[in-house]
Amino acid sequence: MFDVLRLGGRGLTAWPYACRTAALDRLFTDAGLSAPFTLRPSTTDPATACDWLTWTSAGLEDL
Repeated sequence: MFDVLRLGGRGLTAWPYACRTAALDRLFTDAGLSAPFTLRPSTTDPATACDWLTWTSAGLEDL
């Protein structure tokens, strides 16, 4: 799982995880990244996570 720990010379480790991942989303969009780069899905629901295991043969990091 990835998020932003430093941005523009500023440490973000004190930011809540949700704010750091939002910053990562903005960086991804601003950089215009596309395949093979992709942002990972995220859930706190165990049933959803189990469902993801049925549609990916490569696995998902941190799942």
